[in-house]
Parts: sequence; C-alpha cells; structure tokens
Amino acid sequence: MCRWRIVYVFIFFASLFLSANGAEVYVPGNSDRIIFIGDSITAQGQLHPRGWGSYVREAFEKVSGEKSNVVLLGGSGHTIGSWTSVEKRSRDNEVFLDSKKLNIGQELDKGAKVLVIMLGMNDVLGPYLKGDQASVDDWGERYVNLVNNLQSRVKAKQVCLATVTMCTEDLHSYKNRLVDKLNKKIHQLAEENGYSVAFTSNRYKDAFLTGRKFKHDFHIMGDYVHPNASGHIAIALGMVQGLNKDKEANFLKSNYFDSIGIKARAEKPGISMDVVSSEKTSGGLFTYKIRYNSFNFSRQTSLKVVLPGGWKSNTGVLSDSEGVFEVTGLPDRRQNEVTLRADDGTVKSININAPWLIKWGVKQPHWNKEKPPLGELFETEIDKAVNSGSELSGENWVAFHPGYNFTGGDNPGSVDFAAVTVCKPFDAGYGVRWVKSSKERKVILKVSSQIFAGNIYLTVWINKTKAYQDEITRKKGRMDQVEINLKEGWNRVVFKSNRISWQWQQSVEILPVEGDSLDDLRYSIDKK
Repeated sequence: MCRWRIVYVFIFFASLFLSANGAEVYVPGNSDRIIFIGDSITAQGQLHPRGWGSYVREAFEKVSGEKSNVVLLGGSGHTIGSWTSVEKRSRDNEVFLDSKKLNIGQELDKGAKVLVIMLGMNDVLGPYLKGDQASVDDWGERYVNLVNNLQSRVKAKQVCLATVTMCTEDLHSYKNRLVDKLNKKIHQLAEENGYSVAFTSNRYKDAFLTGRKFKHDFHIMGDYVHPNASGHIAIALGMVQGLNKDKEANFLKSNYFDSIGIKARAEKPGISMDVVSSEKTSGGLFTYKIRYNSFNFSRQTSLKVVLPGGWKSNTGVLSDSEGVFEVTGLPDRRQNEVTLRADDGTVKSININAPWLIKWGVKQPHWNKEKPPLGELFETEIDKAVNSGSELSGENWVAFHPGYNFTGGDNPGSVDFAAVTVCKPFDAGYGVRWVKSSKERKVILKVSSQIFAGNIYLTVWINKTKAYQDEITRKKGRMDQVEINLKEGWNRVVFKSNRISWQWQQSVEILPVEGDSLDDLRYSIDKK
C-alpha cells in the first residue's frame, strides 16, 4: 500500500511538470533568459517601477540570490496581427516598442530558455474580432503562426501562453465573454502544440473577487483595461506559476498576493454589496439581485434592506454572512439608494443608477476629423424620428444601468457599449431616457468621455432640438458643456455616438445651474 502511495505521489508531482499534451515542461533556472511578448500590459510590466515584471524579478532573485534575466517586450495597442508584422520587420530593421532601450530584433536573436506570450486584449478592445467562433478560430491560427515565427529565432526550450486578463470589471460583459473564448482557445492551442499555460486570467479574477468581498467597488484595473497595483501582483503570480516556479510563487503569495483586499477589510464590522443582475418587469419596474458579504461581526447578525419609497424587498431578513437580497422598484431618480442595515447598527449603501435604453450596431459611413459624421449620408431613421418628435424606430433596444464595473464608473449618465458588444468600426450607437421636470428651467448639459483610446462624435437631442454636436474626444479633458432648457413635464433625451474604433464610452448628464438642485427630476426609459 505504501509503495502504491509513493507511486501516486510521484505521478501527481510529475504531472505538474508536464505541458498540456503530455510533453515534459522545461522549468527555467532563476538566471535563465526568459522573454515575455505582449502589448501595453507587458510594457507597463517593464516600465512601471512596480510593474509585474519587477515582481517576477524580485521573486527569482530573493529565492535564489541569483541575478534574473527577464526581458519584457511590450507594445501598446499590439495584437497577434501587429506583432507578426513587428517580428517580420525586426529581421532587417531596428524596431523599438514602448521601451526605447530594447531593440526587438536583437532581443529575439539573443534567444531564451522560455518564451512567454500574452496577447489578445487589443484584439478584443480594437476590436479586431467579430466575436463569433469563426473569428476566434482564425485568431488561434494566427497565434500559432506568430509562435512559430518567434520560435525560429528564440529557440526556446519551452513556449508558455499567458491567458488574457479582464476587459471591464463585469465578468459577464460582452467583452469578458469574448475574453473567455480567447482563453479557451489558448488552452486548446497549448494542448495541440505542447505549450504550457500561465493562468494570469485566473489569478486576476481571484484577486478581484477577493477584493469585492470586502469592498463593493474594489478595482483590479485603473482604467478597466490595464492593471492597477493589485492587478500587477496578480499577473506576476500567474506568470511565475506558469513557469512552474513553486518557491517563487509562494514568495509572491505570502509577501504580496495574499494581502490583496486586506486593506478593504477593516477590523470593525463591515458589509460589502453589489448588484449582480437586473431584470425589467411590468410598469417600468426592475427587479435587482443584490449580493452581500458581512464580515468582522463578533456574533451572528441579521440584515434587512432599506429601500427608496415605493420599492419592495422580495427577501426577508437574512442572517447568513453571505447572501442575496432581491428587490423590486422604479429607478426613477438619478441615483436610487439601497441600504443594508445590520442589527448592531452597521450600515452599507450603494446607488442603483437610472437606466438608459440603448441600441448599437447601426451601420454608418467612414468619417474622420476633416469629414465628421454629418449630412444625409449619416442620417438614420432614428435621427429622423428624433428630429420630428416621432417614436424611435427599430428593435433590439435594451436597458443599461451605468455602474462602477465599466469605463465611466458610477457616473449616472455613462454608457459603455463594452457591456454589450464588440461592434464594427464606424458603427453608431444610441441612448435614450425621459426626464421629467416639475417646471421649465435652465440646466447644464455636460458631455464627456473617459476612454483612453478612440474617437467619439457625440450628438445630443433634448426633445426635437439638437443641444450638442461635436467630437467629444478632441475636447480638452474630453469634456464639454452647454446651457439648455428643460420644459415642464417629460423631456426626451437622446444621444447618438459615432465611433471609429477602440473604446466606446460616453457620459451625458443633466446638472443644475447655480441655485437649483434638480431633486424633483424623475427618469424613465418608458415613454408612457
């Protein structure tokens, strides 16, 4: 029996050093040369003082006392396709990416014991993928071709593919569902070609979900694409584990990774909560599922939900430390506050923002700053309906709640189309909501965008009047504002967003002029 146990243990540990197709995985020494290929996330890992590359180097050097030989070749905006071009050009020309000290051709030709590649974010962000399985399969074929081209020069003993990290902080957003498809393809490519896999996406999600247990708006990214401090630590751990460096991984876990989210967990009792789903019901009502986690309570405590007027809880008092409240109400205020109250008086509140009704994928001609999207060629049936005051035409309008999981954050006027689509370049999207004012008044219409890459031309109508029209991404601070009039009663607010490519987020807000509060304003996505 003991001999069989020894055999089983041997087989188990041996399996840790096998790649996906059963071939032996090369485990690099701490001074071995390792090349990492990637985009701006890899570039930040190299150039940021506490980028993920610095953590990888620290782990190697602290554990062994040897000088590490880790090279990060990252280029902002790069994809499988553009890196294929970079590799080709670097054979005969000097090519530099974000780090101007690293000549790509020279670094590749020096070779390395391990070649690690983390690409895919920009294929999703651009977008350079349609989102269907055929485009993902094509992406996979091009990925293998890139690996072969790189390997013809690097001649690494092991190729490791790192999984793609999150795009937006909603795990169920369209962008993240596409990321999941790419990661599934990465595992397939590894199995078919004898590559190993670095579970960078998994460590990213582990850190994110841990932080969210204690802080409802804990972030793993600074801009919903690139890692923040916690994100860099998570990527470093995923990379080191992908290289099968157990001692180094334990160093990162005990010194950095395990403390992620601890700052959010105060020593006194606390509650974290977030909205995990919403469903439109009759009469303009929505039903929301609100997940909570209570922590640091010295005894079992009960929680009840405190709601805006007219709302109701479909769940009674809960006493488990973790659970889900279901509430139903009319989100007719700009921000609708929901509070959980523990029986010891501890409270936690979040805001549910008034929704937009949005539509996307409206085909438009190409445009640029010299020839903006104006005139008959760009006028759609929706535009005509807004200009005439008619009902908006077309199907597939859906409700969107602005929230802290998307670019724009908790801004109640924000819409990030990354939640619902990759969409084609030059397509247009629309948003509509009705705003009721108790009187005629002047207000400020503020438009803005929080994207870091992309071009957005924004048109806003208040009722039948074009209140704003310009390329918001060329404005100082990507923000502009004008004074407009709201009539007494219901006002239809419609925006049209013409985008070229990359990110697609904008905010349209109605703010008070001095001396006004707008507390009486009510919001709706139902005309009636």
